[in-house]
Amino acid sequence: MNPHELVNDVKEIKTMLVDLKKRKEPATAEQLRTITDRPIIIDAKTFAAYVSDALVDALKEKLPSTEAIKAAADTAATTIQESGTRTAGQIEKAARQQADVLASRIGFTSWRSAMVVFIGFLFVVIVAILTGQLWAANAVSAKAETEAVRAFTDWAKEQPEGKRLYKRYYNR
Repeated sequence: MNPHELVNDVKEIKTMLVDLKKRKEPATAEQLRTITDRPIIIDAKTFAAYVSDALVDALKEKLPSTEAIKAAADTAATTIQESGTRTAGQIEKAARQQADVLASRIGFTSWRSAMVVFIGFLFVVIVAILTGQLWAANAVSAKAETEAVRAFTDWAKEQPEGKRLYKRYYNR
């Protein structure tokens, strides 16, 4: 039995059951036996072959051929390669422009950038020298103040009033 015959048998059984249901009186055992005892013989190999052939035929119509798949893959590969080449060119151009901008401002690619770096270095050296001189001057000033305080303390110790105050405050 092929699937078409099976479908037709199932439709016929369904029609019989619907007709029995529409009646007002209940179905008899004989009527039900007539419906249920229908012989349905399905040859599995024939049925499987029929279904697989039908599926393969249906899929063949819907699926693209190997030539169409190859052509689509070649087109996609070409598109991707062109896009990659174009993008690489844009990246290279942007990197070159950025490198040119940075080199003209930072690197020693021109006399102006070398001059800026030299002046900056010279400024740092001059600030370091001036800071060192300022610290030296502050150290000399602090040493002079310390010597003045010692001299005053020594003088105050020799005076009678200073001796009394010195002993009172510093010898506790």
